[in-house]
Amino acid sequence: MQIIETSENLNLRQADILKSLLKEPERYVSIAEIKSKYNVAYDTARNDLQYLAKLGYFEMIKRGRSYMYRYKGVRNDD
Repeated sequence: MQIIETSENLNLRQADILKSLLKEPERYVSIAEIKSKYNVAYDTARNDLQYLAKLGYFEMIKRGRSYMYRYKGVRNDD
């Protein structure tokens, strides 16, 4: 996937998260879901999702007391 190959400084887990949401662009994921799926600490899962949102790949939506993340589309760096 060219988006992942050209992405700056993504680790393998972040690239896999991005790849999984590219396949299901309407799907939302939570920090807890990433924490469980990749067997990482809550802070690591949160940092991964926030980093991908900062790069413009994900949008962050507050639902109740937690945040959900969804693929936003291809970034435009113009």
